[in-house]
Amino acid sequence: MNRIIQVVGISLIIGTVFGLYFYWTNPNKSSVIILNSIFSSVSIGSLMMLFIYQRQVVLRGIRLESLRLLGMMLLLVLAAILGTELAHWLREVVLFHREFHFTQNQNIYFLNIIIVFVTGIPIYQQEVWKEHTNARIQKQQFELLQLKQLQTQTELEMLRAKINPHFLYNVHNTIAGLIYSAPGQAEQMVLLLSKFFRFTLNKTSNTFHTVQEEVEISQTYLKLQQIRFGERLQTRWDIAQNCTNEQVPSFMLQPLVENAVKYSIEQVPGPGKIDVQVFKDNEWLVLRVADEGPAYKEPLPYGFGLQSILDKLNLLYPDKYTFTLHNHPDKYVQIRLYSPVT
Repeated sequence: MNRIIQVVGISLIIGTVFGLYFYWTNPNKSSVIILNSIFSSVSIGSLMMLFIYQRQVVLRGIRLESLRLLGMMLLLVLAAILGTELAHWLREVVLFHREFHFTQNQNIYFLNIIIVFVTGIPIYQQEVWKEHTNARIQKQQFELLQLKQLQTQTELEMLRAKINPHFLYNVHNTIAGLIYSAPGQAEQMVLLLSKFFRFTLNKTSNTFHTVQEEVEISQTYLKLQQIRFGERLQTRWDIAQNCTNEQVPSFMLQPLVENAVKYSIEQVPGPGKIDVQVFKDNEWLVLRVADEGPAYKEPLPYGFGLQSILDKLNLLYPDKYTFTLHNHPDKYVQIRLYSPVT
């Protein structure tokens, strides 16, 4: 209703202004000139704005922006023609009580079409821009809400992990077994466990970590597992120097390492190696964790750790990442993040 009042009001003002101009510049000085201008302005302006504001209904199903613009131009032509005839009808039938005939002056059609194009197309483009801007804002708000929900979910899962993780039971059992046989190693495990949880407590609120921070978290985790598995667990770290300060989503590397322990070292009784690499491939940052365990079974094992990585990547790197579980000829998990040089 407010839009209707606004459109009619503006049309009345424009019609009156033009009518007064034509009145003073016309030697006849007839009040009909003013009324005719008001009729034309209100009729054409109202139809023009009706088509612009209702474009989603009228142009429904047309996705291509260029076709929508073409459709809008045709609607504006229609608004000019119908508005011209409506104004002519108001003047002839309502004002003068004469029989209605279609306008014979073709020039008035072309003039009104030009006026409608000059005023209507900028208004249409402004409305489209506002629509796109609102859509982007809504999308950003939705993604921010998703990110907050994901952060809450992650923090809840980490709280559960602090209380009852699979590896924590194993670490506690290992510590209990070492207290008498190797108290030095038991003490070392307690210190490493404290350091690992200090990482989780201090950094869970951060959306991003540096690669160096991710490496430190993962190394602490693997040192714990090293004491548990002894010589069965062998590790190799190959972290490119130019990658250490790169920003990556928090807790991106440690779940990959934990996945390698779960599906390699825990599965094979003999020794096994975990190979961690971080390097740049042109404009891509690559995180790769390889192991010598048995091939991944189908369907591929997407537990909470790997699924949380995918959820974060979908929000923070939409269409700018790849995630690969690779079996042959080498077994590894790899993440590629688009990271252009700035």
